[in-house]
Amino acid sequence: MIPTQVHTRVTLLRPHDERTWHAELPNGKTIIAFRLQHESKLNLNPGDSVPASLSVCDFSQAHLEETCFDTQDPIPTPLP
Repeated sequence: MIPTQVHTRVTLLRPHDERTWHAELPNGKTIIAFRLQHESKLNLNPGDSVPASLSVCDFSQAHLEETCFDTQDPIPTPLP
């Protein structure tokens, strides 16, 4: 099966709004990283390394994951 998602980590640069961040991929490309409206907000800070998923069709944006894709450890802590 051909994968539809690429899992990686992004480094947060600065917030755009409460659910969207400017972030950097490991190769240095700057992208938009986001959480969906129905998902819990995460306690994030500039410089945090956060697990994210990118569509293989669009590497300009990444979905911030609530848990690490390889260990399922919570990263970072969700806000109440």
